[in-house]
Amino acid sequence: MPLPGVRNRLLSALPEIAAHQLVGNAQMEKLARGTVLMRSGAPIPHVYCLNSGVAALMKTMESGKTVLIGAEGIEGVLGIQLLHGIELSGIEAVMEIDGRGWRIPTALANYTMANDERATALFRRYLSFRVNQVAQTSACNRLHTLKQRCCRWLLNAHDNAEGDTFTLTHESLALMLGTHRPGVSLVMGALQQKEAINYDKTALTIVNRAILEDNACECYGYLRQLCEDVYRN
Repeated sequence: MPLPGVRNRLLSALPEIAAHQLVGNAQMEKLARGTVLMRSGAPIPHVYCLNSGVAALMKTMESGKTVLIGAEGIEGVLGIQLLHGIELSGIEAVMEIDGRGWRIPTALANYTMANDERATALFRRYLSFRVNQVAQTSACNRLHTLKQRCCRWLLNAHDNAEGDTFTLTHESLALMLGTHRPGVSLVMGALQQKEAINYDKTALTIVNRAILEDNACECYGYLRQLCEDVYRN
């Protein structure tokens, strides 16, 4: 039976007892844009299951340049590597779309995974998806155009936001795409001219999702299908 008010797909797919155990002992938090959930090189303090919003998974090089290597939304769990014995984060996770999520004690998440075979299998499938996402995003950053990647990110943000309108600045989008703000502004301006989006200062509204889907790279559909496979078993 689905848990009332739960949009997070991993929590919804867990066996009922395990899901109630996690949700019942977790703290729901409001996560504003800019909230740091994990820091590179630091211990992973909690496991998060987002119910809305998007956390960007970033890798920062010695030069200070930062690039998006993935994103976490309502489809899974942030900090899953902690459940497999990895105590330090190699990346930074920062909320880029306002949302809400459950902060789950590590010990509780570990207990749930260790004592329920179906939960263990689900966590492992999701970890496999996450590895594939990082690989696909790396290839995407190298091979696809800024317009394609921008449309892909906007679609992902729309999937995880609580409505058609959400807060997103050109600076944030440029940071996530590993490019300069002027390039992003040109792409966003073209999408607004096509009436795919409406952009007013920091408020962005998805007006015509089909246009974004037509202009996004193959990575959006590929990763969406991989995620569906996680929850089909």
